[in-house]
Order: sequence, then C-alpha cells, then structure tokens
Amino acid sequence: MIYRPTGQGARLAPSEILHVVGDGAAGGGTTVVLQLARGLAARCARVTIAGQAGSYLIAQAASAGHSVLELNFSARRTTSSVTRALADYLVRTPGAVVHAHGARAGLAAAMLPAALRTALIYTVHGFHYVNKLPLVRQLAMVAERVCMQRASATIFVSSNDASTARKARLLPKRAASEVIYNGAEPVEQETERPLFDVVFLGRLHFQKNPAILPQIVAALAPLRPSLGIIGSGELEGTVRAQVERAGLSGQVSFLGEQSHSEALRYLARAKLMLLPSRWEGLPVSVIEAMHRGVPVVASNVRGTNELVIDGETGFLVPVDDVRAYADRVGRLLLDDRLRVGMGARAMARARSEFSVARQIEAYAAVYERAVLASTREAS
Repeated sequence: MIYRPTGQGARLAPSEILHVVGDGAAGGGTTVVLQLARGLAARCARVTIAGQAGSYLIAQAASAGHSVLELNFSARRTTSSVTRALADYLVRTPGAVVHAHGARAGLAAAMLPAALRTALIYTVHGFHYVNKLPLVRQLAMVAERVCMQRASATIFVSSNDASTARKARLLPKRAASEVIYNGAEPVEQETERPLFDVVFLGRLHFQKNPAILPQIVAALAPLRPSLGIIGSGELEGTVRAQVERAGLSGQVSFLGEQSHSEALRYLARAKLMLLPSRWEGLPVSVIEAMHRGVPVVASNVRGTNELVIDGETGFLVPVDDVRAYADRVGRLLLDDRLRVGMGARAMARARSEFSVARQIEAYAAVYERAVLASTREAS
C-alpha cells in the first residue's frame, strides 16, 4: 500500500512504518525513535512502535497516540518468538516498511520473510560490542553483518560508525547506506538562574562511566561546584558510596530517572554538562545541551567528537583523565565569557547541523527510495 502525500508531487511513502526497538529504556535511542515517530506520522498513514513490553518507550509511544506492539526482548533466545510476533502483525498489516533500531531488534527483523514487508531499514545507534569479551564481540559482529546484509538500507548515526562497519567488513560492498545525524528540537536559552554548576545526563552504566564523577568533583575542591546527576542504573549505589566517602554529599544531588521534558529543564539550568563516556554512538544528550547553549566537557570518543569541536563549542579530554576533566570544567566555571561564548557557538552549530527537521527529512527520503525500489521490483 503506497500513498502520495499532499503537496509532495510524485513522492512515494509507505502506508505504514513499523519501528522495532529492542531496548525501550529512557535514553538517546528511545528519544530518537519517538522524535521520528512524531515527525513522520504526518507523512505516513500509520506509525507503529514495537518494543519491550512495559518499557518507557511503549508507555511514551502509547501516550503520544501511536499504535504499539509489546514484545519480549529480554534475552537473545527470544529472538525467534519476536520474529514470529512481527510476522503475525505484518500479515495483518501488509505494505509496511520495517525500521529496526539496533542489533537486538535488527536480528529479529532480518529473519522476517521479505514478502511480508515493503523494505527493511536498519539503523545502527553505535557499536556497543567494542568493549565486550572476544567471543561476545565476534557473535555481535555476526549479528550486525546479518542485519546489514538483509536490510534495504543501513543508516549510521555517525561517520565513525560507518567507517567501523566498512573496516570490519560488516557492510556488503554494494549495500545502500548513509549517515543521518541525530537531532533535537531548537529552543531558546534558559534565562533563569542555574540550579547546578554541572550536570550529568545519562544512564548510570559502565558505558557512561559515572564512577569518575565524584573524582572530578573532588579534584575541583577549591571551587566546590554543585553537580546534578540525572539518571539511574546499576552503578547508582557505587556512585552514591563514592560521594559519601569523599564527603561530597553537600555538592552532589542524585535526581534519578526523569521524564524527557523534566531532564531537559534541569539541563537547561546548568552552566555546563559533563559526559565522561567510554564509548558512544552519537549522544543525543550532547545535541540537546548544544541546542540550549550549554557547553559540554566530554570524553574524546568516536561519535561525541563529531558533535563537540574542542575549544570552540566545548572541550574533549581523554577517557578517565580526571585532571583534564577538572581543568576544563574549572576553566568554564571561572570564565563566564568563555562559557557563554562556547554555548552560543554550540547552539548555532546544533541548529545548523543537528536539527530534528533535517533528521526527519533524511529518513523520509530513505523510506521513499525504499518504496520506489520495491515498486520497481514488483512491476
């Protein structure tokens, strides 16, 4: 089923887009999917989001009025049952483009019979296998290769990920692929007084490296900066204990997991954002900070270094270098002119390069090409 959007001439679009997401927890990937669903709903007859039953993603999607399909992604062994559930859904809803986000969802979608879908779009939201044990890493690479081989088009959220896929020979030579940067909505700078000197926004998980935060605050002892930690995760107890042992309880506030809108309110009322991740895809939280004129001090890892221009829109430092983090944070807290100037340049860059409107236009074009290719094959 294909329709022609009003005012779009001969442009083709799918009658339905089925977004499939393996991890529906609050975070950057979930934010991207919800943004896409909202922005593309006007272009498509229907948008459905399939994800982990009871997850944050499913709740937010249902609240926004999208059709949802609750699945069980709790373990790798459930992949075949997820594929069957997707197949049953597609039999009842022919003509859909399936858009899988991440390898867990991508592998289940790749196992679908091609006849059940118009096309399969696969988006890589970062390669999270890079720090795994060798056997796990090899299995993850096999899964990625299968997803890309079966996809009509593979989308990378950063140029670094695209380069990694080519070097690791995950992507077939003639496969359709492109880089589409994540985006965020433009906003005006916050005019209220800051609530915190520094905020961390992310899951308290090994990837995000939250255990280094108390060390950085302690290294800034003469300034006694306030730190707001927005998020939750398995390392929360560890970080809390470190804060207690270092005597930093009066400076560090644990704000817990917040709704997306509430997290952004805290972010907007910070002087700067700190993101000491060990690895990233293309962190949405950094883009959201940039749109709010909040400079970012972050680890110099792939993905993040495509967003932050070191010394211009923020600072990039080596992973785990406590002294370097403290030095850059201290410079921004002590120099309002430097901090405000960096924030303004970050906002201008975000509006130019990392907008939701640009992201949605790019994905819409991918869907249209996929539908056109499918139509040609069928004729």
